[in-house]
Amino acid sequence: MAEQQPTKSLIGRGVIIVIPLIIIVMLVLIMFPTRYYYKVSDGQLSLWVGKLGWLDSQQSKALDPIPVGNADFSQLTQQSFETESEALSAIGSLITTRIEEEKAKVLPLEKQVADVYKQLLGYLKAAQKIGLQENADEIAAVEGWLNHYQVRLQQEHAAKSRRVTGSETFPYEMVGRSGEKGPAKAIERPKETHGAGHESESPAQHGVKAAHE
Repeated sequence: MAEQQPTKSLIGRGVIIVIPLIIIVMLVLIMFPTRYYYKVSDGQLSLWVGKLGWLDSQQSKALDPIPVGNADFSQLTQQSFETESEALSAIGSLITTRIEEEKAKVLPLEKQVADVYKQLLGYLKAAQKIGLQENADEIAAVEGWLNHYQVRLQQEHAAKSRRVTGSETFPYEMVGRSGEKGPAKAIERPKETHGAGHESESPAQHGVKAAHE
């Protein structure tokens, strides 16, 4: 009996210590605001949410991890956001830029693949015609990829043309003296003066005046 009393005493002291700690942690979690932040790990960019950083953070389900390789996202990972919508808005412009960059990398590679696929398609169709093999599904798959490539190529050429002509953002508009964009307006030519305040007349004005006289 004498040995059990110290054990009970230790348990009681442990409970007295643990309960206040639990209360303190709960108060801290209530007081600290939820923050959203991005982290790059193993070549993937992901969105995380928590109150105490790595102590209670967990990956957000609002955005799937994005493979980014060695791309620099330090501008984004050094920030934190109060709401999920703010975090998602912050990555929007960066994603758009990356999409255009990746498309520019992919297009030359697709050009090489397209040339090979065109040859393959010819052989597949020939094999089907002479009855060597029934490969309608494979032919449809190759044709589908080539059609997709042609659409991508046309879109890239159209976008490049708009960038060159400057009509991508404000087509067929002119910038006025005040900087406002809008339809072109006729600008009245100021009258020329000769001598002390005498206005010169244009040939058309002179002809009209002579006719009245």
